[in-house]
Amino acid sequence: MNKFFLPLLLFISICLSGQINQYGIPILKNYTTKDYNAYSQNWAAIQDHNGIMYFANNNGVLQYDGVGWETTPINQIAIIKSFAIDSSGTLYVGADHEFGILEKNKKGKLVYTSLSNSLNSKDNEFKTIIRVYKSKDTVFYCGYKKLFLKTKDSIWSIKTSKGGFLSHRINNQFYMGDYFDGLMKFQNNKYDLLPNGDQFINMDLMSIIPINNKQLLIGSAKNGIFFYDLNTKNVIKPYSKQHKRLQELIKNGYLYNTIKNDQKLTFITLFNGAIKTNKELKLEELYNSSLGIGDEIILSGFQSEELKYSSPLWLTLNNGISKVENNSPFRVFNNKLNLENEVYDIIEHNKIIYLATSNGISYIINDTTQIAPIVKAIENTSDIQCWNFIKCNKNIFSSGFDILKITPHFQKFIPENQVIYLSNSKINTDIIYAGQQKGLSIYKNHK
Repeated sequence: MNKFFLPLLLFISICLSGQINQYGIPILKNYTTKDYNAYSQNWAAIQDHNGIMYFANNNGVLQYDGVGWETTPINQIAIIKSFAIDSSGTLYVGADHEFGILEKNKKGKLVYTSLSNSLNSKDNEFKTIIRVYKSKDTVFYCGYKKLFLKTKDSIWSIKTSKGGFLSHRINNQFYMGDYFDGLMKFQNNKYDLLPNGDQFINMDLMSIIPINNKQLLIGSAKNGIFFYDLNTKNVIKPYSKQHKRLQELIKNGYLYNTIKNDQKLTFITLFNGAIKTNKELKLEELYNSSLGIGDEIILSGFQSEELKYSSPLWLTLNNGISKVENNSPFRVFNNKLNLENEVYDIIEHNKIIYLATSNGISYIINDTTQIAPIVKAIENTSDIQCWNFIKCNKNIFSSGFDILKITPHFQKFIPENQVIYLSNSKINTDIIYAGQQKGLSIYKNHK
């Protein structure tokens, strides 16, 4: 055999654990105005016990059963910002200058009833209902400056503090970030400052969720994330190496919301996509427009707590809706990851995945500085159409009209006739069979 040596790209030592995304892109689907025939902007998502999805759209409530879409407008064509749902499928809707109830009639059609229309002129001066929560007997419609509580027979309002921002429900207790005073808790029909809560002064607290029975995870729009210990009342800012990039992504991206699904967290940002971590806040995946999400600006997300591992992640966007199958074992490598060509064969060797393509041989790099794996081409193979791989004597060989030896150094063997397919001998490990355009060749002593 003729031996023609070329240096292979220096292989990066790849540890398959601890990377942001080592499995490719989740299967995802984008829905646009052409699909749901309503306004482009969507603010929130929720699901009923039958699996029907509802989306808060500027034109009304979108209903999607997996096949078709329906739109139910509400009074004054108000822009819907939030909602909650109960076990019967009743929706509690919050919107700009409007809130109420959306129920199905006898024909199964959604019918809206306004509650805010019954308010007196003073209470009716709220701007928007940004969050809605449903407890056993009470519905909480949370605005920036007012909190409305609805029971079976009555509605009353509570004025929040001067810098009152978003209200957050934690196990039937309510917390709020006040821009001028800090972290507060709702008790005795008013919000009181928590011990060390003044450490959150001048912050917009966009999310507060329980990490465990002892700690709250508090997310600020531009100041990153913090832990608040419910026992010691201490405020802790994660600052380890593993948290550094997460903090940067959140602060630079402007955190807008956080959702929890089982032991996973997804941080929704306006400019850096949706960031998925485990319960230790270790980065796992990042979903943004560069990986196929319909729009860079994500306003909210939903993932069913009940279905857990079978539930997709729904992202409501400034322009459309995306469904991410992030719990599926199936992943995609495509042109978003620099894979432009047809793949004919795949092989893994020394924890590196190699691809035989219509334009040479590529391999996959997991790089913690990137949001997803990168597909890199091996030099001097881009003009070769490669068909298949085999392993032989701790090396990889590929058919590409020539015979290509991949590791530990790239090497090209030029046979007399073009090679289409390689196969190992089942009897002698030193023998490779090469199917050619004109017959069959046998190669030996190729260590």
